[in-house]
Amino acid sequence: MRRFQRKSKEKFNRITFLMVIFFIFAGLVIFRLFVLQILRHNFYVNLSADIHQFYQETYPKRGEILIKKVMTDELYPIAINRDLYLIYAVPRDVENPEETFEKLSSIIKISKEKILPRLFKKNDLYEPIKHYLNEEEMKKIKELNLKGIKFNSETVRFYPHDNLFSHVLGFIGFKKNEQIGQYGIEKYFEEQLKGKKGFLKEAKGAGGNFIATSESIVQKSENGASIILTLDEAIQFTACQELKNAVEKYKAQSGTVIVMEPRTGKILALCNLPNFNPNKYNENENINIFNNSAVFDQYEPGSVFKAITMAIGLETNKITPETTFIDTGQVQIGRYIIRNYNDKKYGKQTMTGVLERSINTGVIFVAHQIENKIFKKYVSDFGFGKLTGIDLPGENLGDISSLDKKGKLYIATSSFGQGISVTPIQLISAFSAIANQGQLMKPYLVDKIIQNNGEEFETNPQMMRQVISPKTSMLLSGMLTSVVKNGCGKKAGVKNYYIAGKTGTAQVPGKGGYSNETIQTFVGFGPIDAPRFTILVKLNQPQAKDASISVAPVFSKIAEFILNHYQIPPEKN
Repeated sequence: MRRFQRKSKEKFNRITFLMVIFFIFAGLVIFRLFVLQILRHNFYVNLSADIHQFYQETYPKRGEILIKKVMTDELYPIAINRDLYLIYAVPRDVENPEETFEKLSSIIKISKEKILPRLFKKNDLYEPIKHYLNEEEMKKIKELNLKGIKFNSETVRFYPHDNLFSHVLGFIGFKKNEQIGQYGIEKYFEEQLKGKKGFLKEAKGAGGNFIATSESIVQKSENGASIILTLDEAIQFTACQELKNAVEKYKAQSGTVIVMEPRTGKILALCNLPNFNPNKYNENENINIFNNSAVFDQYEPGSVFKAITMAIGLETNKITPETTFIDTGQVQIGRYIIRNYNDKKYGKQTMTGVLERSINTGVIFVAHQIENKIFKKYVSDFGFGKLTGIDLPGENLGDISSLDKKGKLYIATSSFGQGISVTPIQLISAFSAIANQGQLMKPYLVDKIIQNNGEEFETNPQMMRQVISPKTSMLLSGMLTSVVKNGCGKKAGVKNYYIAGKTGTAQVPGKGGYSNETIQTFVGFGPIDAPRFTILVKLNQPQAKDASISVAPVFSKIAEFILNHYQIPPEKN
């Protein structure tokens, strides 16, 4: 009896165990079905679509960047697309890797250490060999009939003028394996230039063939817009060449030239040194070279800022060009003594004489006739301490915060361009306002954008504000003309033309004061009766005594070229 009970119990345990196993297995199946049908439903739907559907992205062509010849309105590109070729190997199909490499290296420059091991990867279906082959190289290799060697077309951005427009254009670089505009116009107008991707979507059968009766979905790509710049190639070339000559002659660390049309704000030329070749941007180890100094660099402008101080004095009726003061060679403010350049004393001087001789104490005299908050307001109205809004990335504000401080010291030093910082684009915009009857224009580089569908968007000149009256503009222009005719700006003059301008030789601030290094600037405009151009020339730390020696002659050469280029008749015999 006990034996029977023991057998029954063992049988019951086996059945219970099997039932538990069954329920566990059933639970696992149900859980797996739940995961597949509920939790990962979308994944398998998409996977099925991948198996039964073909999806291919189509890429647009990047828009070109062009400039216009002023006299003919002829357009020609300075940033274009070139169709080149990628050569790659299918190692599985390469019969003799060493012989294949030798034949390839006889036509294109490739590294044996890098490429030959790739050709030996017998189970590999793709190994890139070299990007950006031209058509001639591609045809020569094709004639060899090398098994396992194939080509893909690829588009590359090309800049025909190499360095000439580098800081204006920027370049195309890579970000997460995608080509994207970096620096300059390429970055600022990335969305307009790149266009929009398209795609092709079709159904495939079980054998992988397309189903003819199925519906195809096609979204065409849209090519990028073309952009026409305001630059004049002839002026750009001349300005950059003269800058190069000056940097080399005076062994300057760097330099900038900007040419602006004061009536509209159009930029006619813009170049910096050192520059770079956007076709070979990756060869530059120092990425700071990509920064556009014309809008990025902030510096104390020095005596060139005296023109702004005089503008404020004239506009507030505190002075006239004939107002006189007695120069003793220095001004004491509290415990500080401010002296003239080279400790000179000039005695009795008019305000025109102050500009001609660039007298520090003279502009301090003017600034101290004006309330601090009024002086700050006009400096701000001229655009200092603000973005100009030029269509370039990386623009800096400058710094005029010292004008918020109380007392006479900071307004005194600011009056001759010390203790504040400006950018070259702000400075040339302010001088253009003086030339343009007191109207400050927004500087711009893009003249027109042409969409892929032919629709055009043209930039209209934009006046930011009336900074000073036409009368003040006329008086100050006359004073600045006297600076070029009789004063420290003589070497900026052009024979038979009236030119206005001002020099600036600013000491570079350092620890505990100012160093002996200087930044030298000349800004001017002409012809005086109807100004067609404003030019800024700036050299950083040149081996020259002052701006009248280094940058004023550069201004003269560029101005003379523009006058001839525009065929502007002489104003005097």
